[in-house]
Amino acid sequence: MHVQRYYDVREFIQSVETFLERNEAVNNLPLGILFRLKKESKLTEQKSKPFFALVKHGQDIIFVMLMTPPHNMIIYGEGNNLDAVIEQSILFLRKEEILIPGVIGPRELATKFAFSWAQATGHVPIIKMEQMIYRLNEVNEIDLSPGRLILAAQKDIDLVGNWIFEFSKVTSETVSLTEARRKAEFAIKESCVFLWEDKIPVSMASKARPTKNGIVISAVYTSLQFQKKGYATSCVASLSKLLLSEGYKFCSLYTDLSNPTSNSIYRKIGYRPIALSIVYSFQASQT
Repeated sequence: MHVQRYYDVREFIQSVETFLERNEAVNNLPLGILFRLKKESKLTEQKSKPFFALVKHGQDIIFVMLMTPPHNMIIYGEGNNLDAVIEQSILFLRKEEILIPGVIGPRELATKFAFSWAQATGHVPIIKMEQMIYRLNEVNEIDLSPGRLILAAQKDIDLVGNWIFEFSKVTSETVSLTEARRKAEFAIKESCVFLWEDKIPVSMASKARPTKNGIVISAVYTSLQFQKKGYATSCVASLSKLLLSEGYKFCSLYTDLSNPTSNSIYRKIGYRPIALSIVYSFQASQT
């Protein structure tokens, strides 16, 4: 068993793509991020360089780590001896002086990693969010709310920015209003944000992180005054159908397990649960 670090995203993708794509929908996060980094032309000019590493047993990859500071470490692994793999990985991370704000991954694996990291460093693992990963291959026939799906435009930047800011308050990564507006401007420029319009925009959803066969739906948000009218359901169902019609074989998304409303909405549309995920943050011990 040995840990290997990579500094070039293309070389890393070449090594791990087949391994991660064996469970492509579950690994939508690491795959999507890697493909985005590959696409970016000025990666070497980033202030904080991404961290890439894998663990091999013989010639077989069994564990993958990816982090784009200041975000959490993303992990995925397969095999029967993951306790030893995690221990070896943490020894490597500490030797390389890699600082980790938190970890996200399959629930059992990420939990083992979080508590092993805490034991090794003295940090306290805090659960930020328990999640479910869903996959959709076909949209169910459902009744839609009044309105239509539209692509967000330049004129919607302030609205989308405000909604991203509000949405971030209930996720594991809060952003400032300025950062939310920057995200909105970029996403609209990339034609990633869609709105459900019932005379005025009432709900939002975005497409993100395309992989070889699938794409993710994220940032699903309806402001308080428009909730409980089926707008989010209509928005996500219509966007999912649109993306499948464009050639994607499946759509996937993450949900917060503490929110039964969103989970029931996605199941109604046709999304099926495929894996549990969890997000931990690490805090310095007070003792």
